[in-house]
Amino acid sequence: MAVLAGSRPRVAGFFLTVLILSCQAHQGQAIWTDAKNAFGGLAQHFGFGGGSVAEKGKEEVAGATKNEWSDTETFDITKEEDLVEVLEKAKEGRHDLVVMEVYASWCGACKKFRPVLEEVANYFNTGFEILGDQRDPNLPRVLIARANCGGQDSLKKFCNKFDAEKWPTILYGSPERFRNHLSVSKPEDLDSFDKVNDLVLEMPFELKFKGLQTCITFLEQYALKQAGLREGLKLGFVSYTEEKRNEELAKFKSKRKVRGGSATVVHDMEISTGLALKYLNNALNLKKEGARDAFIHWQGWIAHFHPSEKCMQGAIDILADLDTIWPEGADPDKVEDNLMEVKQCGDEVELDETQFWSCTEYTCGLWMTFHAMSVQDDAYISPTGEDSFTGADMMSTLHGFIDKFFMCEVCRRHFLQVLAQESVGPTLQRTHEVQSQKDFALWLWEAHNVVNIRLAGEEAENGNGDPERPKYVFPNDEDCSVCKVDSRGHYSVDHVHKYLEIVYQNPVRKHPDLPGYEKKETLQEKEQKEMEIQREQRQREWEEKRKNEEEEEAGEGAARRARERRERQNRRKNQEHQSGLFRVLFAVVIIIVGCGALLIYYQKHMLQQKSYKAYKGYYD
Repeated sequence: MAVLAGSRPRVAGFFLTVLILSCQAHQGQAIWTDAKNAFGGLAQHFGFGGGSVAEKGKEEVAGATKNEWSDTETFDITKEEDLVEVLEKAKEGRHDLVVMEVYASWCGACKKFRPVLEEVANYFNTGFEILGDQRDPNLPRVLIARANCGGQDSLKKFCNKFDAEKWPTILYGSPERFRNHLSVSKPEDLDSFDKVNDLVLEMPFELKFKGLQTCITFLEQYALKQAGLREGLKLGFVSYTEEKRNEELAKFKSKRKVRGGSATVVHDMEISTGLALKYLNNALNLKKEGARDAFIHWQGWIAHFHPSEKCMQGAIDILADLDTIWPEGADPDKVEDNLMEVKQCGDEVELDETQFWSCTEYTCGLWMTFHAMSVQDDAYISPTGEDSFTGADMMSTLHGFIDKFFMCEVCRRHFLQVLAQESVGPTLQRTHEVQSQKDFALWLWEAHNVVNIRLAGEEAENGNGDPERPKYVFPNDEDCSVCKVDSRGHYSVDHVHKYLEIVYQNPVRKHPDLPGYEKKETLQEKEQKEMEIQREQRQREWEEKRKNEEEEEAGEGAARRARERRERQNRRKNQEHQSGLFRVLFAVVIIIVGCGALLIYYQKHMLQQKSYKAYKGYYD
């Protein structure tokens, strides 16, 4: 027994050595992760095993989870079945509350609200998971979920059922209220329900940005009221740490990928322009009054001024087939299905925010596109020589695009406020006096700086700015050393306009209607060409079939003639054979007759000889 006892440490040491060597051989990543999770689970188990969490208090719970972080339990909805699973987690009869954020991955306001939502989810979801059986079963549960309605095509129909027209939207209610929404096929079907008692509710828009405690208190009070419990009860606890928050923020900051040159800018604008069509394609947007006209003007702006030939051609094709894609008075759901088949900038452009070269998100490329289309030469030449798309047209087009199709509500509201101002920026660009393209380009420059100042203030307040991509008033001295006329920051608008032209114009662009560009076919021309090709193919098939039939007929005729010839030859041979046989038979008959005649003659002669001899002997 002593030998065995002494050998155990050596055996354990042997296996530990093997484990270490295996970790080194495989860089230890997977094994170390599993070991860390296992030891973390044991520590958590023993840490919570001796007594009630309520007795230890929230501070002790937070301390127990500080070193071993568990990712926030936020239910990501990627398809309708995911929400069904969340509803199943909510136990019937417990007055459980389901909360779902409708957001877009590119939406600035959604990014601003994301830390708050994660901490709310940490308070309710993660707190519930950690407490487990030690939680009071009589308390209602609050489940936090989120659906990326602005970036996943698979969620379009699902999101339309909740009639959320802006992002971010926080919906809350009982599981039964959410099931009522899932039971409809179109938003109009919700009219059959009582909006107060049957449908999900929406958290007031301003309330979301008043801080973590405000959101938690609002949801807790509602859940407790529905359950008939007194206010002041706590339904979770915060275990989110500042270290983890900084780690998560660093994780979401993208690395800037700079390729250089105008090709980089055009590449990013192609992606953003394609994403703009994808993101605006929402039945809730398409049913807005004036949405079709706003869409036509947006496509017209692209067809006239976009720096990418592919996006220009896409806009031309869309406008040429508009009566098919978006007929007047058409069902928004049908229009949404039609637009899903349209490629704004062709099949070559990949609609993926991770494929940007200079930008890191959709809105960056969209601003690039706005600026480029404000300084690019008009590709259409009017027969009268007049400008066919003025700066005033650009202003109204931009207003229509933001108002009808930009669903990030905070950004939308702020930009519409900028559009409503009499003048913008230190150079006092008059909003309602924009007429020429240069007027609009300078107004847009000042408006962009107003937005940058607002975003810079929010990032400084929240501490979530990206130091690699700070928001600042542009152009600075490094970008354009001659744009400022003095040290107080006053700009020369002429130099700024020249700077915008240099940065955003694409001199190599050619329009499909101008010489030197191989014009692509419209959808109607493609269909006609395909029909003509099919018609020619059917004609060739008919001619080939006819030829084969003729060849078959000719072959059958030749075979028939050869067969008749062989039959005639056979008949002739048969006749010849029959004639020869007849002659042979005739000769045989003649021979037999001749032989018979000779035999008769011989017999007769012999009889005569015998008679003669008898006669002669008689007389002798």
